[in-house]
Amino acid sequence: MSNESARARLADLMESVQAGMASIARVQQEQARLTATATGAGRRITATVNAHGVLVELKFTGDIEDLPYADLAREVVAATQAAAIEVQRKTKGLLEDLKQDNARIPRLSEFVPGIPDVHDMLPTPPEVSMAAPDALDRKTDDKDAHLYRVMEFTDVETTNGSSRIADPGDW
Repeated sequence: MSNESARARLADLMESVQAGMASIARVQQEQARLTATATGAGRRITATVNAHGVLVELKFTGDIEDLPYADLAREVVAATQAAAIEVQRKTKGLLEDLKQDNARIPRLSEFVPGIPDVHDMLPTPPEVSMAAPDALDRKTDDKDAHLYRVMEFTDVETTNGSSRIADPGDW
């Protein structure tokens, strides 16, 4: 490939990257403005969340007082979660559009054969649980249990209500 041809391809690549960055900035702005609203308790509760799924507005109708507190709490959580799921759906839609736009950008491996593309190395983020803090869904799987083990010391002596690590010479 001649130097002239390489320069032209590099210029095209830079133009594509700049257009891709502009697309990313546009989508970030759109995503930051997203909100979603859901209702509960027969439309007596309306919950609105922002792009991060954070509750930003909660409205009750006048006839909400006949709902027991436990039911009210459950309905507020359910409406908020439904709104958060909707804002996640909207975000995924924006990201899919961005992926399609950026699919047109040439990959680095097209210019340097054998080099891995950074995009292919990005990990997929885990799904965020919508379960209550003490729910079984929040427990770790066995494959990750080693990451969360608490250290246990078996060579500890209790004296006068305090603990000390035993001297190996005392074994």
